[in-house]
Amino acid sequence: MLLFLLVVLRIAGLVRQVEEQAAQLAALARRDGLTGMPNRRAWEGELPSHAPWLVELPGVGPITGAQILVSWSYAGRLRSAAAFAALAGTNPIPASSGQVTRHRLNRSGDRQLNAALHTIALTRLRYDPQTRAYAARRTTQGKTRRDVKRCLKRSIARQLFKLLERYDQPGVEILRAA
Repeated sequence: MLLFLLVVLRIAGLVRQVEEQAAQLAALARRDGLTGMPNRRAWEGELPSHAPWLVELPGVGPITGAQILVSWSYAGRLRSAAAFAALAGTNPIPASSGQVTRHRLNRSGDRQLNAALHTIALTRLRYDPQTRAYAARRTTQGKTRRDVKRCLKRSIARQLFKLLERYDQPGVEILRAA
């Protein structure tokens, strides 16, 4: 009987030790070992508590959503969707020559925000049927693949700005991609 109790106590001690090590491992997994900064696992838990509607948008994940919130900062910082597009570097710049009227991609602005919008656009083009229909419609209008992506990024920036400006208000509705 005494031997049985000793074995049970030893097993209980080992279980407690494993649970402590699992908690330590989970804490380490939420931070980058080199920089100590929160990583993707940390944002997957944090972003839904700050902006749950943002991760419900097609193509928006924890990293891109966090970048959008960081770049946007607060309601009222930017006066319009065009200003947000300029911040993101998705506003069109005229690049006309002679009788050819066209626009080119803006290479200025917040490059991390632009990269996040680019990731969202590529994800939506791959998986969202409405975005695929939008791309097909723009292609039939004579736009190149590059121009379609530029227009899509601008559309996503416009959609995000509308949602971000009223995200503090109750009843924010999720809009689909244009």
